[in-house]
Amino acid sequence: MTANIFSVLNTAKVGLLAQQLAIEVTGQNIANVQTKGYSRQEVVFEANSPRSSRIGTNMGEIGTGVKVASIKRSHNEFIFSQILGEGDRTGNFKIREEVFEELEMIFNDSIGRSLSGSLSDFFNGLQDLATNPLGLAERSSILAKGEDLTADFNYVGSELFRTQTDIDLAIDEKITEINTIIQEIAELNQSIHANEPGISLANDLRDSRDSLIKELSE
Repeated sequence: MTANIFSVLNTAKVGLLAQQLAIEVTGQNIANVQTKGYSRQEVVFEANSPRSSRIGTNMGEIGTGVKVASIKRSHNEFIFSQILGEGDRTGNFKIREEVFEELEMIFNDSIGRSLSGSLSDFFNGLQDLATNPLGLAERSSILAKGEDLTADFNYVGSELFRTQTDIDLAIDEKITEINTIIQEIAELNQSIHANEPGISLANDLRDSRDSLIKELSE
C-alpha cells in the first residue's frame, strides 16, 4: 500500500513538473510576441514508461504519468522557403530599381544637362551651316553647340563612371556582409550541433540562424 501511495505521489509530481515547464514556455512566448525572428515554442508531451504491476492474478502495466518529450518551434519549412524565395526576388528587383533610377537621373532631360537636347541642337546647327556654309553666325553657332555637346558627353561619361564606382563599392560591401553572415551561420550550426546531442532542440539558436538565412536571401 505504501509503495502504491508513493507511486501515485510521484506520478502527480512528474505531471506537475511537466505542466510547470509548459507554463514557463507559454510565458516565454508571451514575452517574445514582438521579438523579431522569434518562433513560438510548444511543449510536446509523451507518456512515461509504464511500470509492471500485479492486477489480481495477472501481471499488467500501470501508467506513471506524463513527461516533456521536447520543446519544438512552431516553424513551417515550406512557408519559410517561400519567404526566402520572395526575399531573393525582391532583393534583385530592388537593386535593378536603384540602378535604373541612377541612370534615369543621368539621362533625364528635365534635370541638369540634356544630352538629347544638345544632340538635337548640334544637328540643327549642322543643317543651318549646310544651308549657309559661309555664314559667320552659323559657324560660330556650330562651334558653340559642339562645345556644349562635348561638355554634355563628358558629364554623362563622368556620371556613368561615378555610378559604376558606387555599384562596385556596394558590391564589395555586400560581399563582405555576405561573408560575415555565412561565418555566423556556420558558427550557429556548430553551436546547434553541440547543444542538440539528444532530443533537446536549440530553439533560440535555430531562430537566430533562420534570421540570418532570411537576411542573406534579401
